[in-house]
Amino acid sequence: HGTPTQGGYSTDMTVHQRFAFKVPEGMPLEVAGPLCCAGITTYSPLSRHVKGKKDQHVGVVGFGGLGMMAVKIAKAMGAKVTIFSRSNAKKGEAAALGAELVATSEPEAVGALARSVDTIIDTVSDFHDIGLLISTLKPVTGTLVLLGGVLKPYELPAFGLLFSGTRVEGSLIGGCDLTQ
Repeated sequence: HGTPTQGGYSTDMTVHQRFAFKVPEGMPLEVAGPLCCAGITTYSPLSRHVKGKKDQHVGVVGFGGLGMMAVKIAKAMGAKVTIFSRSNAKKGEAAALGAELVATSEPEAVGALARSVDTIIDTVSDFHDIGLLISTLKPVTGTLVLLGGVLKPYELPAFGLLFSGTRVEGSLIGGCDLTQ
């Protein structure tokens, strides 16, 4: 009360138990930290749409911090993973994680995935064309989940959504219960 907390430089702090998480014994804090941020942000929609389902194909847009975590979690859930990236520059990194990488700068490569992806986790926080991504979703059950906060409104292909029955949703973070 009234004392600066020093944020990440604190050596200790007191919080209500509702906001504290038990870290498994033996797990280094540098591993636990990212799980409480990028981990839960990507785990939350994957737990809703992929966890416990067979033969899932997950698309991940963006292969930075959130994207890398989404790939790892989706693979751990047994899904086939395709990364949508602007170029093929990270193809080796994708393969090392057991994922395929498709460059969105190559429309024919993206087109080859038409109606084949169950869930897309879009981690990009800058405006980009989501119409091409939506075309890769499976009819009726396909879902595009937006995680990146983009200020400019997206243009949605209304007829593409109407005729295919695919969905677009947003997801912010998973909450305390899901994090634990």
